[in-house]
Amino acid sequence: MKPAPPPEPARPALALGLAAVAGAILGLLAARWPEVRFVDVIGFSARAEALLRGERLVDGLYPVGYPAVLALGRALTGDVLLAAKLLAVLSGVALVAGVGLRLGLAAAAWTAAQTAVVIWGATEGTDLPAAVLSLAALGAASRPALAGALLGAACLVRYPAIGGLPALLLLVGRAGAQRAVGAFLLATAPHWLTALLTGASVLPQQDLNVSIGAGHAATLWSLDTLARWPVGVGRAAASAFVDLPTWVGLAGLALGLWAHDKRAAALLLLAGTHLALVGLGFANPRLVLPATLAVALGAAWLPRWPLAALTVGAAALAWTPARTADPSVEHAALAAEALRRVEGPVLADSPWVYRRSEGWLVPAVQLSTLAPASPRVDPPALAALARGHGFAVVVLDLVRTRRSYPGLAPLLEPAPPGGWTLEAKPRGWRILTPPAEAADSPR
Repeated sequence: MKPAPPPEPARPALALGLAAVAGAILGLLAARWPEVRFVDVIGFSARAEALLRGERLVDGLYPVGYPAVLALGRALTGDVLLAAKLLAVLSGVALVAGVGLRLGLAAAAWTAAQTAVVIWGATEGTDLPAAVLSLAALGAASRPALAGALLGAACLVRYPAIGGLPALLLLVGRAGAQRAVGAFLLATAPHWLTALLTGASVLPQQDLNVSIGAGHAATLWSLDTLARWPVGVGRAAASAFVDLPTWVGLAGLALGLWAHDKRAAALLLLAGTHLALVGLGFANPRLVLPATLAVALGAAWLPRWPLAALTVGAAALAWTPARTADPSVEHAALAAEALRRVEGPVLADSPWVYRRSEGWLVPAVQLSTLAPASPRVDPPALAALARGHGFAVVVLDLVRTRRSYPGLAPLLEPAPPGGWTLEAKPRGWRILTPPAEAADSPR
């Protein structure tokens, strides 16, 4: 049996046409959820606004690139969330177009049908833009400087994108390695140069993610983390290979390796390196998105007609999750609508709570930062806390409150006690104002 023929580029008009169709579908899906669908964007909006004040230029958890783009997008569109959703859609369009121009129309259609693309191409977030930039870097390997710059841009969106560097060096070879690495360093200069000038650490600070993976307080640079690493990599791989299309892509990569196609080897190396990095902390299908997409692209080495049939099946699998949202998304939208007329800071026990102000998403101050979860936090104590820190409005999540602050359960009743006023009760929430006399209560 002969190896499969190498994937051939599609005609530009066809590749761009398919990308436009994919963009229209992603745009319609994004429009179904005009409010926040992914909670992290609330924090990114706050950092984007801070960047304009010259603050939070370096952050060990997230690089500066994505919030900087959001700040620019908000200046252009007037709304940071709209800018984030447009960036997601454009990332999906760029991915489909790029795959078509490099690996053919069948591979592009297959890519557009992937669950990860259909969901994250219509949802604000960093993961798809970073993945697309990493894959674009591999696709631009014939131009090492451009490829290095693209991978650097990916690292400015998500730190783990540096895992694409070995794959890129495999493709550019010795002749292009110096140009690729030089361009990579230049593109990432907004991070490392700012860190050096401000005295911040150049290295990412991922202790939070490591602690989540460990189930207890832990640090990235420790023997304990190293000992857990194999298990973490296994969990990351399990998160990446969650559906049949991923295994189909892996079979295609095997055919590409059999045909001695360096592109297949680079995709597999990118996936493996990314899983190894994510395995240091914790993993879920979103965090392993670059690996999932890299493996899925292996389907480009499959025969065209079976791939077309598989694409229809993949699209059917993706459609239902793409059209639905977690209940938290719907509840958060209701709370945001109820807070539209609120001025000033809001106190809440959920990270999903935000209000809109001049095109920004303003996150609520988390109750956990002022009072650790405890049954002893009761309505009078919360009232004193809220008024003492200048919060006119308190938002409580019904589920979180009963779980973490059971002493506040009376505030969830139709008639809150102690002078509290129930302003609104959108599904899943209670929006209240504390009694005015609480400002003089002891703290």
